[in-house]
Amino acid sequence: YGAIDHHAVQLAPSLETPSPQLVYAYTGNIFIETHALGSACRIVALKFKHGSKTPSQKAAGMLLGGILSDTLGLTGPTTTPYDQEAVDYLQPLSSIADAQQFYTDMALAKSASVCTDPLADVLDSDLKVYSTVPGVASLIIGSVEVANQDIYECLLSRSSNEWAAAIQEVRDKYQSGDGAKPETN
Repeated sequence: YGAIDHHAVQLAPSLETPSPQLVYAYTGNIFIETHALGSACRIVALKFKHGSKTPSQKAAGMLLGGILSDTLGLTGPTTTPYDQEAVDYLQPLSSIADAQQFYTDMALAKSASVCTDPLADVLDSDLKVYSTVPGVASLIIGSVEVANQDIYECLLSRSSNEWAAAIQEVRDKYQSGDGAKPETN
């Protein structure tokens, strides 16, 4: 068994890293491989390429979508030249003619749900909890990704009562200890 990722490793107490970084390690019988920045899909794609293997058309499309999503269409701050290399490798295998249009369509579909999903779910979808004073105080940071101005305005047009209730619901979840394990980075 194994895990490939591009985040910090949080497998307390056996293996933890304070931030995303290159890791090749075993913890028990599980192999862990992490790389800083970019996308885990990029790691898998380049393993195909450098291992002289070819992913199926569907697998290439899924990997391509993951890279484009994680790197914000290759424009995000974590984008690396390896992400572009992986996109160049995967695009012809996926039969997706226009990677940028594919990304735009995905981003619109993904972010449009912020207008219809319960607002507490929207706010809780990408939160990180940092234990600033262990057992005493935490800091919660989150983000909501929107693809364009219309979706942004739709999100902000939700009622102030809905916002207040959603913020309280998320706050209660993390104060009660039912939320995610605190991050250490």
